Order: sequence, then C-alpha cells, then structure tokens
Amino acid sequence: MIRNTFKTLKTIFTPRPSATNISPRLLELATSGNVDAQAKLSEIYFNDGGEEHYAASLHWNRQAARQGHPAAQARLVTIYQRGLGVEHDPQEASRWLRSIGHPRPRPEPGHPVGNKIAKQEA
Repeated sequence: MIRNTFKTLKTIFTPRPSATNISPRLLELATSGNVDAQAKLSEIYFNDGGEEHYAASLHWNRQAARQGHPAAQARLVTIYQRGLGVEHDPQEASRWLRSIGHPRPRPEPGHPVGNKIAKQEA
C-alpha cells in the first residue's frame, strides 16, 4: 500500500517532459533513428507549442512517420491541417491521413539501415 502511494505521488510530482528538460539520452536515441524516441520527441515539442517547437515537432514527426509510427502520422495530419509551424496544406494532411496504420516496408537485414534497426532491436 505504501509503495502504491509513493508511486502515485512520484507520478504526480514528476515534471511533464517539455522542450526545456529533454533527456540527452532521448535525443541521442532519436538522432540514431529510434522511431519511438523520435515519436516521443515530436510529442513533447508538439505539446509545448510555439513556432520554434512546432518546427522541431515537424522534424521529428516526419522522421517517425516515415518509419510508419501511427501517432506521428496523426500529428502530421494535425500540423498540416492547422498550419502549425508550416503553411496550411490540406493535401499533405490528407496524404498523411491515408498513411496512418500503413507501416513502411522495413529494409532487409543486409542493408545498412536494416543493420542499424536490427542492432537497436537486439
């Protein structure tokens, strides 16, 4: 019971990730191509708002969405529909909307990118 209470309090008082307190490890993983880290970074920047954060969110959303991450693809729909940090572009929003849930084909293990993905998953 005390453990559950402590866990709940820790959750309540742990600051929400924001652009000002991004973990260097998260940034390192995202930069190395980890799709989940890219999606998390894009979410953090998207939720912080503001032109400079929307630009960073757009960058990381594109990276994750190109790898088939559905939440990143959905955020791109919102970004282009509302013109958040980019020109309002309903056609681009529609393109990403159609791609949600359709993962991109993964490279073969012998391909340089495929080797990188295989190492991350090991």
